[in-house]
Amino acid sequence: MKKNYIIASILFLIILVIYAWIIKGTSSFNLKIAATILFPTFITFILNYLWRKKDNTRL
Repeated sequence: MKKNYIIASILFLIILVIYAWIIKGTSSFNLKIAATILFPTFITFILNYLWRKKDNTRL
C-alpha cells in the first residue's frame, strides 16, 4: 500500500517538473494549452489509480 503512494508521488513530481519546464521554456502557445489540459488529466489518473488500489474495486 505504501509503495503505491511512493510511486504515485514520484510520478506526480516528475509530471510537475515537466509541466513547469514546458511552461517556462516554450513560447509556443499551443504547447502551453496542451500542457495545461494534460496536467490535471495526469493528476486525476494518478488519484484514480490510488483510489482503486485502496478500495480494491474497479469503478
